[in-house]
Amino acid sequence: MEASVKMHACRYAIVRFAPFPETEEFVNIGVIVACPSLGYFGFKLQQKKRHGRVTNFFPDVGRESYKEAIEMFSRELSRIQYIAHSDLKGSPVEIRNLFEALVHPREALIKFSNPRARMADDPADILNKLFGYYVERNFVTFEYKETILERRIRNLVHSLKLPKPFKALELGDEFASAHFPLVQEDGSRPIKAIKPFYLAQPEPSKIIAHGGLWVDRIRRMQRRRTLPNAIMFAIEAPPKDDSKRYAAFEEINSDLNVLNIVTVSSQADEKIIDFATDDHHLFHRL
Repeated sequence: MEASVKMHACRYAIVRFAPFPETEEFVNIGVIVACPSLGYFGFKLQQKKRHGRVTNFFPDVGRESYKEAIEMFSRELSRIQYIAHSDLKGSPVEIRNLFEALVHPREALIKFSNPRARMADDPADILNKLFGYYVERNFVTFEYKETILERRIRNLVHSLKLPKPFKALELGDEFASAHFPLVQEDGSRPIKAIKPFYLAQPEPSKIIAHGGLWVDRIRRMQRRRTLPNAIMFAIEAPPKDDSKRYAAFEEINSDLNVLNIVTVSSQADEKIIDFATDDHHLFHRL
């Protein structure tokens, strides 16, 4: 008979970067966890190389300013962690007091959420899980992100009120087929298709896998002449400063261009509208 796992009460708070107190806007950048009964204090902050997520949200905050702020805060948390485990020798009362003092509301560039409680048998494991949820948002799959992207572009195209409206269709045959959320027909003949395409997966290999699947699908459907000649992929790409992921995106983008697929940024609304409305530029690469 297996022994029951003993659970311990942990306290945690989300670390938030909030450079403008006037707007009260913030981005989650880390998590701290204290488990007094186990003498544990731990933290995890977003890697400095992924600063684009923060600076894109706060374009007025320079990359170097953010990097300097998070480096200083990381050193401060490391100092507190050392105090908790060495000077205080894991004292439950002292670690509880240390945690409460740290998360006390203050006016600062980096601050904390209200403290929260969680039962856990392994506080280090809970720290990683909380970081994955609140900072990396691992509950949001790339399929979900592509659905959100598709919804935005579909609303954009539908707002044009075209005489030949775009609609969702399954194109292809029994050998190779694909669902396109936006297809324009002339009678029953498809003449244009727009595919919102998410290529900002967290790893280069996943970008290649997802993109390669569609490159192969397009190639096979073109061979069977089951696609319209004018196809646009509106792509959400990874940031350019993430060199490996961006290189993977560029490889897929190039493969699509070789197949005469128009590729544009998913944020290029004017180009998407131009493609949807302008019959004179159906086959021009944007």
